[in-house]
Amino acid sequence: ESSANLQPISGPGLTGMSNLGNSCYLNSVMQVVFTIPDFIQRFVSKADEIFDGSLADPVNDFNVQMAKLGAGLWSGKYSSIGQDSLDTGSTGIKPTMFKNLIGKNHPDFSTKQQQDAQEFMLHLFTVIERNSRGQLNPTDAFKFQMEDRVECTASKKVKYSYRDEWILPVPIPLELASNLDEVRKYEEEKLATESEGRRMPEDSVVRPKLSLKSCLERFAAPETVEQFYSSAINDKTIAN
Repeated sequence: ESSANLQPISGPGLTGMSNLGNSCYLNSVMQVVFTIPDFIQRFVSKADEIFDGSLADPVNDFNVQMAKLGAGLWSGKYSSIGQDSLDTGSTGIKPTMFKNLIGKNHPDFSTKQQQDAQEFMLHLFTVIERNSRGQLNPTDAFKFQMEDRVECTASKKVKYSYRDEWILPVPIPLELASNLDEVRKYEEEKLATESEGRRMPEDSVVRPKLSLKSCLERFAAPETVEQFYSSAINDKTIAN
């Protein structure tokens, strides 16, 4: 928060990453995945082994660049605080080589434009899978199986299908917020205040309070599919 009093910290696992120009999507994903034990085991704990095993072309070796980034984030060498509490000493890691490699020949991630973190994460996982043959695949820590159930309302027959996923697209039903009345009142006051050319005090902000359970229930809620072609009746019908 803008009014919070932040205390600088440093050390192993507390290393920042420099923004290379709209690269916050990459930085945020990489700092998150390198808190997962499977990624640490694959690329940090065995970093020296990876470096020794690939001396031919380390710049274009994905495993080397992953190990280099992971080891840098966890070593603590690039994370320090100067005598001035506002001086962080070392400015963190510049993942230039990693970004060039992971984005090579990709229409989006090879540019210097802002991109979607979720899309980058899926691209990263695809590349990791390609480079994990015969080795620990750390993306398996994220993998889960989704079950889709479709019922033909005409024949009452049900079909199940399954697929592997890494990301759960959970909806945010703001209308189910437990403090909905407070939120609406705040939005009305904010609108009235801004219409007068004034701004609401920062400490008066009211944010929706929503439980994870309500988000998951909305995700799993049944849906009606119009014009569904049912092989059971060889015609279009409604499915649930």
